[in-house]
Amino acid sequence: MKKLLFLLATMLATSFGLQAQGTSWQTATLITSGSTKTGTLDGSTTEAWYKINVTQEGKVDMIATASGDLRFYPYKCALYGFKNNDTYWLGTDFIGNMGNTSTADTITYQATNVGKGTYYVRITRQSGSGTYKLKYTFTPCPLANDAEPNDDYQHASLLQSGQTVECRLGYHTSDDITDKEDFFKIVVPEEGHVDMIATATEDLRFYPYKCALYGFKNDDTYWLGIDFTGNMGNTSTADTITYHATNVGKGTYYVRITRQSGSGGYRLKYTFTPCPLANDAEPNNDYQTAAWLPSGKTKQGRLGYHTSDDITDTEDWYRITVNKPGPVELTATATEDLRFYPYYCAIYGINDNGSTYHIKDFTGNMGNTSTANVITLQADEFYAGTYYVRITRQSGSGGYKLTYNGPTQTGDVDGNHKVTIDDAVSLVDHLLGLLDPSFEVADADVDGDGKITIGDVTDMIDLLLDEE
Repeated sequence: MKKLLFLLATMLATSFGLQAQGTSWQTATLITSGSTKTGTLDGSTTEAWYKINVTQEGKVDMIATASGDLRFYPYKCALYGFKNNDTYWLGTDFIGNMGNTSTADTITYQATNVGKGTYYVRITRQSGSGTYKLKYTFTPCPLANDAEPNDDYQHASLLQSGQTVECRLGYHTSDDITDKEDFFKIVVPEEGHVDMIATATEDLRFYPYKCALYGFKNDDTYWLGIDFTGNMGNTSTADTITYHATNVGKGTYYVRITRQSGSGGYRLKYTFTPCPLANDAEPNNDYQTAAWLPSGKTKQGRLGYHTSDDITDTEDWYRITVNKPGPVELTATATEDLRFYPYYCAIYGINDNGSTYHIKDFTGNMGNTSTANVITLQADEFYAGTYYVRITRQSGSGGYKLTYNGPTQTGDVDGNHKVTIDDAVSLVDHLLGLLDPSFEVADADVDGDGKITIGDVTDMIDLLLDEE
């Protein structure tokens, strides 16, 4: 009997163009985007419930229009999310067409920040009775979503140089979670520039003050000291943000993009530009690890770059050998914004106890001893021996070229095409300074056996391969 009555009611509703409507969220009728539902509200049925399944981030639009003397109650018409096994109000009601929240014959709803999930629509009668039509439309965000989860550096998505990714921020899921920030990581292979630009669509606004690049040390991220810059003249809101750092060294870095308000998609582009000059052989930050600098050659190097684990390359050391007394000349020229510190750029000798002693400073081209992009050192007479050149950064970062010109000879005093050496370093010094590569090389030959004795073959090969 009950089944017969239900079938009869359904047939009557269908014949009059009416459709089933839920009376609570538990019995809510599913409505799909682009469709229109027809229902009835009267003294016995004061509210109707529908549900929508949102599969991605986007906008939700609804309009309900009453017939007869039916009036809606906009204040009690709303969209609800679902968490903790019950519905909760999302914070936005329908808007009525009669200028208040208590009565209307047409109500509309728009939310631009709707994320994935199942939502429940409540349509409430204020007075009268009659039928109504409810239309629902969903419009997805025009840009693709980023790979979630990526809300912390541990889940950061890899971003390649030259790549532009599409992402979304600010959308609120049905279980009450708002996507507030995205993390990406970049792997920088060498020293150079990092450039980024993020551009938002719709009403999404970034928070430049909280958008930044981070390094990694002591098992956690740390702020590098530079934020993104916004296009709206302040640090709290922007629809376009940019990042430019000229001093980025090797390592893995993490990019944080933070929402300030609104919701929508954005495009993020990352570009890495390597330093135009080759790097010097590291480590060479003290005289013990000084790189070989042959006479008549120009070396390329880099200074001022800051690695992801918080180390800045502030100085480089080189070793020169003067084979006979004569003048010495050194010139270093910087590129980009690198500036030398002439007062701390100098040539040193070594005492018998292994300590360095100062011989002569470089001179800067900017009229003082604290900053210069070109430094020179000239001396009329240097005694034969090994000396150490210190090149120190004052500010900025970039590449430089270092040229050394000094006296050199084979050591072939008696013309027998043999030279005397003490160890592998001296061997390399003489090899690189030979005027005639056919010369033979022999050691001090104390016992007269004509054999070469070297200290460290590995060092010798390394130095030979490093010669330009």
